[in-house]
Amino acid sequence: TTSLFIYDISGEKAYLFKKAYEERYARKPTWLGACYYDAVRVAVEAIKRAEIGDEDIRKARKMVRDTLAGMNERDMGIQGLGGDIYFDENGDLRRPVSVGFYEKRRFVPAFWQYPFTTSVPKETLKGEMTQIVRVVVYINKVSNFNMRNGTYTLDFYLGFFGEGAFDPSRIRFSNAVNPITLGQPVLEDAPDGKHAFLYRVKADFKNDFDFHSYPFDDHDLYIRLYHEDRNRGRLIFAPLTPRNRVAEDKHDLSGWEISN
Repeated sequence: TTSLFIYDISGEKAYLFKKAYEERYARKPTWLGACYYDAVRVAVEAIKRAEIGDEDIRKARKMVRDTLAGMNERDMGIQGLGGDIYFDENGDLRRPVSVGFYEKRRFVPAFWQYPFTTSVPKETLKGEMTQIVRVVVYINKVSNFNMRNGTYTLDFYLGFFGEGAFDPSRIRFSNAVNPITLGQPVLEDAPDGKHAFLYRVKADFKNDFDFHSYPFDDHDLYIRLYHEDRNRGRLIFAPLTPRNRVAEDKHDLSGWEISN
C-alpha cells in the first residue's frame, strides 16, 4: 500500500518530531501529524515573508497567498519533515509517495521507493529507485565512558536486511575514533530473494556531549553509519526493530545508569 509519509525513512527531522510528539502526547503520531505540522510551518513562514503591516484583512490574505505562490522553486521553499516543500505551477506539492507493506500488523517501508511522484511502473524506474535497507543493532556491552574525551566503547551486533544488490563492506562509521571496516559477517543468508548480513563490532566511538544539566544530565551514545558510495537519493537505512534495552549486567559505567 502507499502512504504520504513513513517516519522510518523520512530522516532526522522526522525522527525528532516523532520523539517529541510521543513525549508530549504519549502516543505515536500518524502521517496526519507530520502533514499538519508541515502545513502549519509553511503557513507561518508565508506570513513572516509577507511582512504584513496595517493592511486590511483581505489585502493581508492576498499577500500571504502570493507569498505561498512564490514558493515555486526548491530554494524558495522550506525544509519539511518529509523533504523540501515548494509548489508547481498548479499549486501542487511534488513529493514522493511512500510505499509500504504490513508485517505482523506493523506498517513498514517497502525495499524500493519511488524518487518522485509518478505513475511510471517500477520496472521502468528500476535504475532510479531508492533502495531501503533495514538495520538492526543488538547491544552486547557498553563500557569506558570517558566524559572528558566524549568517548565510549560499544560491543554490538549490526544487521542489514534488504532486497537487491548491497555491499556492506562500503559501510563507514562517521563517529568512530578509529576507522572501522566490516570484515566477514558472522551470519549471511538469502531468504526468498532477500539478503541478510550480521556483523559483530567492538570499537570506540565519540560524541559531543552537553553538560548544561550536570549533575542531572543524561547522554545518547550514538553509532553513526553511512554508505560510502551511495547517497540518500539512492539508499536509505530504516530501523528493523526498536532499540533493545541493555541489561544492567551488560555495562561497566561507574556512576551511570543505562535507560535504553
